[in-house]
Amino acid sequence: VCNSSGLIARTTNGGSTWSSVSAGWTAAAIYDMHIIDSLNIYIVGPGGRVSKSINAGASFNQLASLGTATLYSIFFTEPTTGFISASGGRIYKTTDGFNFSEITNPLSGTIYVVRFVSTQKGWVAGSLGEVFYTEDGGSTWTEANISLSSTVTIRDIQINGNDLWMVGTEGYIIKGFSDPSIP
Repeated sequence: VCNSSGLIARTTNGGSTWSSVSAGWTAAAIYDMHIIDSLNIYIVGPGGRVSKSINAGASFNQLASLGTATLYSIFFTEPTTGFISASGGRIYKTTDGFNFSEITNPLSGTIYVVRFVSTQKGWVAGSLGEVFYTEDGGSTWTEANISLSSTVTIRDIQINGNDLWMVGTEGYIIKGFSDPSIP
């Protein structure tokens, strides 16, 4: 469990007791986490902060800073291949689980969420009504055929099988197909 003050609480006994764990940084929010397996966990937050645990969350070590961008979402398609969405229309990718590099994309607003259905097919969305998908592991991004006002911000994407769900401001709930090749 993590919160907007940078606190991580960890339990090893089903919630009977909890202990505090350092995020690897202080006094800054944790916006998202991704659990790879029983040992490896990533968290992201403001100020380009990314931390990784390799011991089931007992401790976290901060990775190289990604500058001043606020990092909102993190998702891994494989144990060492992952993506981070950020402010300023930024998407970062790693192929070694440690070093993230910015990848080219056409978005200009803040990207609040990144999700993948496979190693190649994924979605990003955020402010300005922007929703894009990739079918080549993030090398290229195509605007989704969804008509949204530039005042709408998509805050989350969830994928369950072939179903893709998006929620956003102004009461938007959108259901579609997780595979962009399905009309």
